[in-house]
Amino acid sequence: MTAPAPAQESSPPPVPAAPRTRRRIGLWVGIPVIVLLLVAVIAVVVLVGGTAARDKGNQYLLDPQNYGATGTSVLASIIDDHGVQVTIVRGLADLRVTPKPDAHTTVVVSNTAVLRPDTAAAFADRVREADRIVLLSPSSGTLSLLDWPIDGDRDPGIVPPGDSVAAGCTAAGIDPGDVVTARSYGYRAFDAGPPAAGAHNCFRVGDAAQVAIAPDSLVGPDLVALNASMTTNEQIESFDNAGVSVRLLANTDRILWYIPQADDVASASEEQSILPRFIGPAFLLAFFVVVALALWRGRRFGPVATEPLPAVVRAIETTRSRGRLYRRAADASRTAAILRVHTLDRLSGYLGLPYDPGRAIDAIGAVPVDDPAVTTICDAVTTITGRDLGQVSALLAGPLPADDAGLLTFTTELTTLEKEVRRTP
Repeated sequence: MTAPAPAQESSPPPVPAAPRTRRRIGLWVGIPVIVLLLVAVIAVVVLVGGTAARDKGNQYLLDPQNYGATGTSVLASIIDDHGVQVTIVRGLADLRVTPKPDAHTTVVVSNTAVLRPDTAAAFADRVREADRIVLLSPSSGTLSLLDWPIDGDRDPGIVPPGDSVAAGCTAAGIDPGDVVTARSYGYRAFDAGPPAAGAHNCFRVGDAAQVAIAPDSLVGPDLVALNASMTTNEQIESFDNAGVSVRLLANTDRILWYIPQADDVASASEEQSILPRFIGPAFLLAFFVVVALALWRGRRFGPVATEPLPAVVRAIETTRSRGRLYRRAADASRTAAILRVHTLDRLSGYLGLPYDPGRAIDAIGAVPVDDPAVTTICDAVTTITGRDLGQVSALLAGPLPADDAGLLTFTTELTTLEKEVRRTP
């Protein structure tokens, strides 16, 4: 009895390959996503790097973001803890786009040494409505630029390190018993015009006051020149430095801490051309969006399509056709002249000598004129081939054949001469 043949297992139907079009669409949709992800990563890195750089602070003297001994970050932090908003503005351009200081704002200025006549005038015009302007350790030159009724003064004596000086005056924010760090350099305020109250010179070391105040003269803010050694992180905890500094600066609801920059520009045209800060990032974002949109919606070019031309003309046909024209014209002399011009052109290129074939062709049929370039080529050919100069000159600059037999001989001699120069068989 014959056993039944085992049933053949049916193979699964072949899985159709994904259409090429679908894969292509997936590729072009994925590219913009990758680009946007890269842009997002770069933006995050820039923001994190900028935040880290700000957290590290700087090393600028009397800067509220300098956490070293010469900075004023501790004073700015104390003022902020007292509920007074501190806005740091760097440069004249940023000052112009910051809301104008009003009667509830105190303007504090450090890095005053970089002020120039033009930038000082622009700054003074911008802050003329503030309640008080405090300059940290200004020089006499800076006070002169601003035309303040305060002079710089230096006591001839030497103040020992760690010495202190009492206020010895009564003014807004200063008690007579306050004691601050003493320095020999200070200031002297004097009355200018009809002030509501007299000028104050407090914490005197000789004639040099550590704090000089020229009060409001009916039309402007109080003006304060402060020896900023008492405001630094190194000295802020000594004596009554912190209390006096906070009372002098934080007497309003808001402090605008202005830090001039050496590259400030004060021209009117510069002020009018200032654009909002978001313009640059907005243009950059728009550029990436356009690129992503082009990659997503753009059409891919297909393969190059070849089309049959109406007729294919080989290059040799042009030469042959021109030869037939010359033969039909029976002008052996002109043909020989053109052949000689082309020979001279090739020889000049090989020898590195100057020659103008275009001018030579234009001169065919005109009165012959000796060409210095041809003479130079003849001399060089004679040197290389060892031929007689007269023979070479006759061939390259002499009379031309007048019939076909002479043209044939002339062509053969030109070819032979060129091979000898090039040293080719």
